Amino acid sequence: MVYNSNQEMTLTKKLLIIILVLAAVLRLIYLVELSGSPFSLHPVLDAQYYVNWAQKLAWGNFRFVPDYQGNPLYPYFLAFIFRFLGANPHLIRLIQHGLGVLTCLLIFRAGREVSTPAVGLLGTFLYACYVPAIFYEGWFLSAALAAFLTAALLAFLLYARGQPDRLNWLPAGILSGILLLARPSLIPVGALFWVFYISRKPGGKPDIKTSSFFLAGLLVVVLSYSFYYYGQEKEWALISPHGGENFYIGNNPEANGASKMPDFARGSPSLQHEDFRKEAVRRSGRELSRVQSSRFWLKRGLIFIFSHPLQFIKLLILKILLFFGGTDLSDNYHLQFFRGDFAVLKIPFSWRALSALSIIGLVIAWKERKKLSLLYIFVCSYILSVVLFFVTSRLRLPLAPVFCLFAAYALNYIGNQFKVKNWYKPALTIISGAVLFILLAWPKGGTPVYPFYISAGEVNFRQGNYARALSYLEKAREETEERFKEINLRNYRLYLSLGQTYLATGESEKAAQAFDRLLEAAVLPPAELNFEIANAYANNGQYDRAIGHYRLALRENLDHFQAWNNLGLSLGKSGKYDEAGRAFQTALKINPFHAPSHANLGNLYIEQEKYQPAEEELEKALKIDPSLVQLHLARSYCLQKLNRISEAEAAAMRCPRSVRLLMEKQSRRKNQL
Repeated sequence: MVYNSNQEMTLTKKLLIIILVLAAVLRLIYLVELSGSPFSLHPVLDAQYYVNWAQKLAWGNFRFVPDYQGNPLYPYFLAFIFRFLGANPHLIRLIQHGLGVLTCLLIFRAGREVSTPAVGLLGTFLYACYVPAIFYEGWFLSAALAAFLTAALLAFLLYARGQPDRLNWLPAGILSGILLLARPSLIPVGALFWVFYISRKPGGKPDIKTSSFFLAGLLVVVLSYSFYYYGQEKEWALISPHGGENFYIGNNPEANGASKMPDFARGSPSLQHEDFRKEAVRRSGRELSRVQSSRFWLKRGLIFIFSHPLQFIKLLILKILLFFGGTDLSDNYHLQFFRGDFAVLKIPFSWRALSALSIIGLVIAWKERKKLSLLYIFVCSYILSVVLFFVTSRLRLPLAPVFCLFAAYALNYIGNQFKVKNWYKPALTIISGAVLFILLAWPKGGTPVYPFYISAGEVNFRQGNYARALSYLEKAREETEERFKEINLRNYRLYLSLGQTYLATGESEKAAQAFDRLLEAAVLPPAELNFEIANAYANNGQYDRAIGHYRLALRENLDHFQAWNNLGLSLGKSGKYDEAGRAFQTALKINPFHAPSHANLGNLYIEQEKYQPAEEELEKALKIDPSLVQLHLARSYCLQKLNRISEAEAAAMRCPRSVRLLMEKQSRRKNQL
């Protein structure tokens, strides 16, 4: 049967629509399945960090948040959704899955530009069914957004290449800058060289003006954020002051190619950055800011490289093998953990399969490297930007759209060879792919499961599933006791979680034993350990024990303003209002800019019917941290009591409607009880 061009175009459109519908259906199934899991409501580690950051941005009128550091685009992306569409986690996931479907469409456009519609369709189909893409779109992590931006940049660059107007390169540069804010990589640098190369004049001379448009767009975004950061922190940071930490994690004598944290730092990003800074202060013997700390660790990583060149080369080779290999290197959410619970994740199309197919495609397509040069640049520059640091499963995802195109090229080649009955070449290609798939099982290992068992225990605890929480934590304890002889910064969280779960189930003696083990191990300063233990007791309503441990923490560190604040909360819950007030006031003497202490002191004054000082403290808290939006209602209540009705109404309206409704619902429940 012979098709004309119109028929082929119609068939291509129909197939594309079918594939996009398939992509949407698979993602909707996963969304529905995930919505029934406690993990859907309780983010962990980096995801929780991004959510907290985004909430402060959203309700602080997108004002800079100095306590957070990292790649800024994703928290701003979340903050925009929170502020204008609501904080429904299922809506956020739906939007991210929508980006996944759009990524499929962009892959088709790029494949059609560099090869044929058939390659575009095959690449689209592969990404539509690619399990890690679907998986990571369901979590509050930047990987899916970075993958979308990578595909968008690729498609836009290929589009701009065919346009006569040089101005098309300006938005391409802007898109490159946006990608850098999402996931710093060398792709924009490689793209700049590609633009410079293809924009040569007929005589072979480079067209500086064309590439300047691209560079201008790139610098507008990156330098704008750098100037914004300098305006807030009075220090220069290109994107974020944490690159040096990540560089050291991947380049030190104990590095293993993955995100192995040094012994002095904890894995949680809310703690990790400060741990790195404190260790840099200890080693350097002087006080350091976050930017200075990042530079310190960058230098330490470079010192390791130049002093141990052979070890660095071996480590670099290992990281390249880890990038292409099928080893699961999860650092937040463990794909294998969820695979048994979600039907979509059982689709047999993993990174290992995609990697094997794409390597075959990279080899076969080499004869057309000039036409596919941009794809090769994307692959080489992105892999280099990852292996210079460390490899994790989610860091592979931004390159998956390009890998899908090379994998599609391999499949299209096999199909074309079968069409002309050239059996030898496709058979050899298939055998080579199978051998590669087997070889990519090496290097063995992968990340241990115990950190995610701990996270699973914490999530189920927050959901109130205490029996299930204990089962996960016991599994974590079995694995950690096999791996470690003693409690350290990698597993101390387990004993805190066990203690608070035992408290929730009424097993106070077991909880005390877990806490005693922590104190004996002394993996953290006594003030920090007693502070964490006190929080566990306070969260379970055992305020007398909490007060005792807060006082022990303050005996070690009188300047621990958070301990003073939390002590005030426990004293207030125990009815000791005067002591609670003094605790809050002490916290504020140490740190006058601690918004929670102002808020708690204000709420304490409300309990004592001291509405004027209460309103003043609540207003101070909101000025320091506008994200504490629920305080608007408390302040409105104080203003009503002070007979300042118009101000009270204005204050109430400043609280988002969703928060007002939630608090009204909680108030009705309390009244019913």
